[in-house]
Amino acid sequence: LQLGLLFVLCFFLFESGEAWSVANITINVFYPSSGLKPGQSIYLRGNTAGLNWSQGVQMTQLNENQFTYLLSYKVKAYAGQTLQFKPLVNDITYSIGSNFMTILEEDKTFVSIYPWFFTTAGKYQVLPELYYAPQFNNTRQVVVYTPPSYYENTLKIQTNVLVMHDGQNLFNASTSFAGVAWNCQDTINELVNEGKIDEVLIIGIYNTPNRINEYTYSFADDCGCPGPSGGEGDLYLDFIEETILPAMAVIILFHLSAAIKLTQ
Repeated sequence: LQLGLLFVLCFFLFESGEAWSVANITINVFYPSSGLKPGQSIYLRGNTAGLNWSQGVQMTQLNENQFTYLLSYKVKAYAGQTLQFKPLVNDITYSIGSNFMTILEEDKTFVSIYPWFFTTAGKYQVLPELYYAPQFNNTRQVVVYTPPSYYENTLKIQTNVLVMHDGQNLFNASTSFAGVAWNCQDTINELVNEGKIDEVLIIGIYNTPNRINEYTYSFADDCGCPGPSGGEGDLYLDFIEETILPAMAVIILFHLSAAIKLTQ
């Protein structure tokens, strides 16, 4: 009887300790305070573990560019759940884009995000420099689309980089073939604002009269194309990786390693 009572007591203490086990996760919001008006602050709303979508909690400003909130939750009740959350300016203006998400775990200590609140459209610009391709002994222009957050939250590193060809056709009808642009910026702006995709930075490389030769890997002598008919696609990728991406990394904030993977 005594052993039985001891077992029950130990089991009760174990269960009670597990039930009261608490984990903490620090949510860090990096956003330039220069983008806020005097007296404004950052709040946080979410779907679980003490957060809700009706009223936010004020975050603590650690320095000029960082706001933080320590979220404590019972491990047994919340571990394994997906926390969806969003920062707001003054608990009124939500960050743009999809909800931020993280899995609540017993040993997860922090999550960092780089939101933006006021800019709904990205911008594109044709860079003034002509970029020389030593592989082909020719030059071309480059157009760059920077996503909505680029100028608002300058702390954010752009890791989603899309290299596109036929750059003169991407954004502007006045430079495009037959006067018809693909208007990539409109599609991306809409999908980002609706929370359907993450932001993406586009590097658009203009084509040249040597287009068919540069864009294809196999030589064809019967395609009816002027000049050489394909076979130098590998050299074109070398040009992107060795010339274009390093040049863009100097003037645009993105992870070069992430972009290079797109060419491999």
